[in-house]
Amino acid sequence: MISLYASNIITPYHLAGLNSFILSLGKDVQLEGEVFLNNEVWDKPLVGEAQLLGFPASIKVHNKDLKFSLFSLICACLLLVFRRSSKAKLFILGHSRVNLKLIAYLYEQGVIDWKTAFSTVIFDEGIGSYGGGVYRFKVFCKQASPSIMHSLAFIIVHPLNQVLLRLSFIIDHNWRLIRYTNLGGIQANELAVSNYRRYFESICEPNIQAQSKVVVLITQPLVEVGYMKEEDYWQCLRLLTEKVVNNGYQFFIKPHPIESRMRYECLEATLIDDSRPAECVLLELKPVLIFGMTSTAMINSKLILDMESYCINALFEGNEKLINVSGKDPFIRDIFNEYVNKVQSWEHLGGLLAANTEC
Repeated sequence: MISLYASNIITPYHLAGLNSFILSLGKDVQLEGEVFLNNEVWDKPLVGEAQLLGFPASIKVHNKDLKFSLFSLICACLLLVFRRSSKAKLFILGHSRVNLKLIAYLYEQGVIDWKTAFSTVIFDEGIGSYGGGVYRFKVFCKQASPSIMHSLAFIIVHPLNQVLLRLSFIIDHNWRLIRYTNLGGIQANELAVSNYRRYFESICEPNIQAQSKVVVLITQPLVEVGYMKEEDYWQCLRLLTEKVVNNGYQFFIKPHPIESRMRYECLEATLIDDSRPAECVLLELKPVLIFGMTSTAMINSKLILDMESYCINALFEGNEKLINVSGKDPFIRDIFNEYVNKVQSWEHLGGLLAANTEC
């Protein structure tokens, strides 16, 4: 019997990481455990019952935050040092770092104790999991309240939460899609990549036939989070749609889950109303061109699916405030440069559309 516990599952990508690790355990293993969803980060849930239909029935799924005491958290630190074992059959999963909070919760609930050995597993959470220490520190501090004491607490907690819990010697199973080499380079984690693809293929719709001359745009909530002015965003998308359609392509748009789908109905494109990761749609449609901004799917299209993707950030007017994750952090920049192409101008876009039309 293998026991598996995971918490703070927020997005379909977290679910993909969780399922890909389960696939690695084999088909005939007996599983038990619990998974805790968390929908409080966004205005509406990004992971729902429909995405859990293929989940092992023996694993209980809860939608709640974990509650535990400071004493349990201290005990969790000690358990992590003394009871962690790569050979254990009880797995504790966390995205991007060791899930210390879940260890504390399980200790308080009596699931694990001082005699229980457990194994730690980490998987990707998206772009943020690739960033270096400075990048993560800035993101982490943005969550602090205006209170000075609260801000100080964040600064004190940060080294433990964002640095120590990412150290390789306390990680038994590294399920990150990309690893950093000792020479400062990047390397695909082939086993994780293979199992992520297996998971995406397992939830594809077999009745959808690949179509010729398809272009897919994967959007992000740039207006909603304040990185773009609304008029600049829609002006760019209208022009992009016009150029794609005029070149004879079928244009599909996959809005981000927190965006309003209705806002895109004014564009001459087919909207993909699908809560699954974008990678599933790409596998089904097999587009000749994939456009996007800075989403995880842009990296994964090449890393996992071996499909070229193109970042269109340069096409937006007034994009000074547009977050440029491919340039602000050296780790993320290296990954973006490795796996994502860039559209430099409208002329460059026209050349891409013309070249693929001829093919």
